[in-house]
Amino acid sequence: MSTPRTKSTLAGKLGKFVQEYGRKAQKGLDPNDRNYDRKIEEKMKRLPPDQLSELLTGEDALIEPITQIELEALLQKEIERCSPNQQQFFETHRVPLYLVPIHRFRTVEQVFVLAEIKEDVLYYEDVEEGFEIAHLGPDGAIPEQGCNQYELKHVLTQLGL
Repeated sequence: MSTPRTKSTLAGKLGKFVQEYGRKAQKGLDPNDRNYDRKIEEKMKRLPPDQLSELLTGEDALIEPITQIELEALLQKEIERCSPNQQQFFETHRVPLYLVPIHRFRTVEQVFVLAEIKEDVLYYEDVEEGFEIAHLGPDGAIPEQGCNQYELKHVLTQLGL
């Protein structure tokens, strides 16, 4: 495994995989009806036993969150890849970067919000290394993450731009 972020992303995907894979078959249905990511299954099979064990137990799973400076540099590159219409929309809704809580696999961490669009926020998910849109929950936190790795232009395209 190369970087702490890649390792953390893989650990998150493994956690989701284990939940999906371990789900009991529903009565009266095919026992193999569980939907889970076959690519992750193959990736896990190829991992050396010590690395798989490390991911399963969460040992050495510390990850340094993206810094504001790193995110601003990334954001500049992402904005350059957007269409002029997308750039204008983003600049209209852009806010100074601020942190909000996010619920991740039974823990609460923080992510940076980049823009506010009506009642939603556009944020950067540094574990998945992608941009997302979410509605904040009653506690002011992002209730669940999307596990996507969207570029900024993809998120803006989802908004019809």
